[in-house]
Amino acid sequence: MMEPGSEADSSRGGKVAILGAGSLGTALAAGLWKAGRRFALWTIEDDVAESLRAYRENVKYLPGIKVPREVEVTTALEEALNGAAAVVIAVPSHVVRTVARRAAPGVPPDAILVSTAKGLEQGTLLRMSQVIAEEMPDPLKGRIVAVSGPSLAPELGQGIPTGVDAACEDVELARHVRGALTTRRFRFKIRRDVAGVEAGGTFKNLYAIGAGVCDGLGLGSNTKAALLTKALGEMIVCSRALGGKASTLYGLSGIGDLLVTATSTHSRNRTLGEHLGKGHRVAEVTRGMVSVTEGVDAAQCAHELAVQRKLRLPVAETIHKILNGTDKPDAIVKAALP
Repeated sequence: MMEPGSEADSSRGGKVAILGAGSLGTALAAGLWKAGRRFALWTIEDDVAESLRAYRENVKYLPGIKVPREVEVTTALEEALNGAAAVVIAVPSHVVRTVARRAAPGVPPDAILVSTAKGLEQGTLLRMSQVIAEEMPDPLKGRIVAVSGPSLAPELGQGIPTGVDAACEDVELARHVRGALTTRRFRFKIRRDVAGVEAGGTFKNLYAIGAGVCDGLGLGSNTKAALLTKALGEMIVCSRALGGKASTLYGLSGIGDLLVTATSTHSRNRTLGEHLGKGHRVAEVTRGMVSVTEGVDAAQCAHELAVQRKLRLPVAETIHKILNGTDKPDAIVKAALP
């Protein structure tokens, strides 16, 4: 008998609806489709849908990655959700509540919801799985799996080997998600610590901005290594404040995601920080970006969390001040070193 997550098991999951055709949603559709799987990719943007239908490519958010013709592309939310066994919410954190609210009436009551959004809700500081749960009817509130880890969209879309965490208090639901989405090159570590997995995915983005500032200042690898060492400690503090475990941050959704986001040229957050280090302002950099840079909101959330819970987060506070223009980029040096 095959274990859950094996290739034989993976075809049993039924239709997968991916809500959001940004870089990650598109990459999931491109990288995880295979014969026997049904994928529906929903977008609110007509130009994105037209690009995907005409060229099988998301020219706006993920150019160069081909999406199989078997993947259904739609702007009709009800159509995407119809008959879905798994619903992947792959939109930026600031619109998760809006999309979840719109989707709630059409989500089948036995479906599993998969949250890939990385962030906390502004104002409430709720994790994304909590935001989704608030918008869902009772039968679905406990059927949410958080998926996070080092999964850069361009690499995921190309099928480059990738490992992520899937977390749910009901581990059987996480195993079902693994069965629906796993491939030989996309693998899951099952966890119960939802808060820890979501904390890692949220706060690594702001520290990646700090790593980018180091790059922009030309500080080299030593300074960045010192910064990331402190960053991991602060991520653990934030995780515990949200109810997560320290041990989770030593896994894929913690240090794994931190390392890739802080070092890759594909990382929007690291790139933003690099521009800041070179003397540009946030508004100047983000004006030309089509995708959201989640680390800016994460820095604000970390600041609010530190104030509310009386946490000491010197690196996060320094990055927050650099983003706001109240500290110069070279303040990162003092924050990084002992």
